[in-house]
Amino acid sequence: LGLSSPALAVDGVLEINQACAVSTGCFSGDAAGLPVTITAAGSYLLTSNLTVPDENTDGILVSANDVGIDLNNFAIIGPVTCTGLPLTCTHTSGTGDGIVGPSAAFTNTSVRNGSVTGMGNHGVSLGEQAEVTDLRVRSNRSNGIYVQTGSTVLGNTARSNTGYGLNLSADTGYSGNVVSGNTGGTVSGTAVQFGQNACNGNTTCPG
Repeated sequence: LGLSSPALAVDGVLEINQACAVSTGCFSGDAAGLPVTITAAGSYLLTSNLTVPDENTDGILVSANDVGIDLNNFAIIGPVTCTGLPLTCTHTSGTGDGIVGPSAAFTNTSVRNGSVTGMGNHGVSLGEQAEVTDLRVRSNRSNGIYVQTGSTVLGNTARSNTGYGLNLSADTGYSGNVVSGNTGGTVSGTAVQFGQNACNGNTTCPG
């Protein structure tokens, strides 16, 4: 028997969920097992929580330009828990990111509307001209959200991450974010704060 076709949501949106990630791969270019690997431009929708097995495994790996990921109010969940201030975590090392674009060569990734928690490294780590909106990132062993040059970071909540809540490279615009209880608040460099952000209760809050 052949494998069934990849699950499609409305208008050709490709679905990601725990069942296809572990058992078959969710679409062309993605093998069974985590991380889910995206190799083509397009729109992707999470249709269940995605739980990674350990602190060294990524949740979603983006290896293409022009990718949009809607977490659909689901969560990418790792095993790390961080508490206190200064923060201490159940894992002291790890390489797994919740959503990662592994190279600056992959640009124009958007991620929105969901949670990324408990990863061994960053919650979200993306290349240039990324857009990150309406995420809750917490208890990640390094940065909550890390983006490279020319990105936009809007309306996110970053809490209890042992790096910075928001680590923003040059020429990034950010607004409407709540950053609290992290080891660091925001690293803005030459980022442009074009709206109100709340940054409090962090060990440092320079941005």
